[in-house]
Amino acid sequence: MDSHHSPLRNRTTRHATVCSRLTGVGRSAVAVIGVRGSTAIDVVIECFTAAGTRQIKSGEIRYGVWHGGEADSGMAGESVVVIPRDSENIEVHCHGGTAAIERIVNDLQHLSVEVIDSGSSQIRWHSSSGESLLQRESREVLSCCQTARTAAVALDQVRGALLDWANRWRETFDSAISVADADPVADLEWFQAEVHQMIDRATFTMRLSKPFRIVLSGRPNVGKSSLINAIVGFDRSIAAPIPGTTRDILHADTVIDGIPVRLSDTAGIHESDEPIEQKGIERAMTEAARADLILSIRDPHNKPIKNTTPNVPRIEIFNKVDLYDEATPAPSLGSKSIQTVATTGEGIEQLFTRITEVLCEYFPPKGSPAILTQRQFVELSQLANKTRIEEIVDLLTRIVCDD
Repeated sequence: MDSHHSPLRNRTTRHATVCSRLTGVGRSAVAVIGVRGSTAIDVVIECFTAAGTRQIKSGEIRYGVWHGGEADSGMAGESVVVIPRDSENIEVHCHGGTAAIERIVNDLQHLSVEVIDSGSSQIRWHSSSGESLLQRESREVLSCCQTARTAAVALDQVRGALLDWANRWRETFDSAISVADADPVADLEWFQAEVHQMIDRATFTMRLSKPFRIVLSGRPNVGKSSLINAIVGFDRSIAAPIPGTTRDILHADTVIDGIPVRLSDTAGIHESDEPIEQKGIERAMTEAARADLILSIRDPHNKPIKNTTPNVPRIEIFNKVDLYDEATPAPSLGSKSIQTVATTGEGIEQLFTRITEVLCEYFPPKGSPAILTQRQFVELSQLANKTRIEEIVDLLTRIVCDD
């Protein structure tokens, strides 16, 4: 594969090659565009100049500039990474913004490449490259991820993390079966511990395409709406010095340090005889119970609310700290509490750091096996309490194989 290939000529079959966006688009995301077909390597090389002069080889990761076939025009190119899986399956990794993706796709269209949806029945990406069922399922999940952090978990599975785990344990237990006096008890305990760990993480790993749910909770007028505006960087919520301004749940999607989140601004928690306010408070408490993280907010004039969701991680926030003075001394603050002034942005960066620390605990370690689909969850759940080695081997085979 020559990186200085001459422009394409004599394209005898229109749409012999197709392309599709394989990953979602979002702030801080990296997009992957798949190109597949008999002329895949030719069209990519026509649009791409690699750093260095050596030939582009299958399986190699090459950095360079995407110029769309106009390298000598003086136009600015896109910095991309090209990974040829083989001569007919190429991945182009670029910035996740709309402009970069559209430019690359348009350039490919100009070279008679057909754009299709990644789930199209016309093609199953990489189905001819020997990928397992687990890897194909993982690639479909990868195509829906919105940020690099969540995509990395799915990409580990595309690269075989769960497949290798299953095959390693199959080999271990097959060996135990073949040895007459083998005692696999220690292996079995370790195996079941790993299965339970994956099942525990599945509540997160099975929804990589969805944002983390962060609920802002507190009494009326502690600054929840102002805080959510400070986090997202614009006035998404209505903020006013009137208790009960927020009666319904307002949502705002954003990305914090590469992690997709949905912030929910809820009604202030307090006693009320007003039916509409009561309904808003009920919704707020329901939303908090479903959250991945609660931002529990108080200010100098309001006591903290009762923790009714002890199983949900929370960050204690002392907002409006500029109002503390000799008449209203600051309370004793915990080491992990965050002090903010939402209207000025004070403390927001520290809050971002703390949110990232809490949410990253949901992520499996890099390269670890993870459950991504309902099928995988059902199969692995059956393994959780199995003690017969033969049954475990059969179930591991079902997880890995197409049939």
